[in-house]
Amino acid sequence: MVYRLLPTLTVLALLALPGAFAMAAPADAGDRSGGDAVGAVAAKAGVTITTRNISGFGQVLVDGRGLPLYIFTADRGKTSRCYGDCAAAWPVTFAGGTPRARGNARRALLGTTRRSDGRAQATYRGRPLYYYVDDRPGVALCHDEREFGGLWLLVRANGKRV
Repeated sequence: MVYRLLPTLTVLALLALPGAFAMAAPADAGDRSGGDAVGAVAAKAGVTITTRNISGFGQVLVDGRGLPLYIFTADRGKTSRCYGDCAAAWPVTFAGGTPRARGNARRALLGTTRRSDGRAQATYRGRPLYYYVDDRPGVALCHDEREFGGLWLLVRANGKRV
């Protein structure tokens, strides 16, 4: 009898796991505004900023998984102007602790700024950093795009825009 119930209990336990993990997820799990794994990883360990060659743009800033990072020209200094629909399309690069520099990224240019909700956003050369929602590791789809009142630009290791 126990052997007949075992497959049913196993299936029920597996069905319950996704809900258990979702309930246990940290408040920062939605770092890319879609609740996907990109923001969750950055929130747990602190975001790593490094560099990678991206076709057509050369070496630019990326996070530890190779996702391109952007600055927004409508931001004023360290103050982000990207919220709501803007942050849904251009998710914030949350710091998740002290940002770490790897590769050719410069530790001296890394920092954080506080958003209106109190969360820390990673900055580079004093500019808040963002992702583009449809980018993939090593693929930058929206460099030099005008949206939400400014340009979205990739960044070089020296902190200057591409």
